[in-house]
Amino acid sequence: MPFSPLVGPRRCLPPRSIASVVQASKAAHFAAQGVMAGAYDIVIAAGVEVMSTTPMGASVVKDMGFPFPQAMFDRYEATGLPPQGIGADMIATEYGLTREDLDALGAESQRRAMVATEEHRFDNEIVPVPVDLGNGIEMMTTDEGIAPAPRWKRWPT
Repeated sequence: MPFSPLVGPRRCLPPRSIASVVQASKAAHFAAQGVMAGAYDIVIAAGVEVMSTTPMGASVVKDMGFPFPQAMFDRYEATGLPPQGIGADMIATEYGLTREDLDALGAESQRRAMVATEEHRFDNEIVPVPVDLGNGIEMMTTDEGIAPAPRWKRWPT
């Protein structure tokens, strides 16, 4: 049980807010670290991220801090700190990866995710959430980021 010098043993802790990309992953890592350190017996970790409605850099707000230290700018002095797409192109060029290679990898990843979904292998990892879509409540029970088969089958390979 967590211990606070002000109130003694505590049965619950306040939530922690993580304002960055891949929030669910970071939340899970924080939770696991607490359990491994013996600070917690049980932890609930979750994250919500909607990249389609939150532009990159949205967490960089005036007077709220800047997430990039000078050391990062120094490291990328020759190229500047590129956006994700340009950075991905730089990595592909450096390692000799072609568009066809990466499209094939993406299509195979989506195919595997679709098969795993159809085989219900993610069922114990996704908590059903009721969502009001304006015409009634629908239970969201699957990862909506997995492309349906017709889409990835059209990708060039």
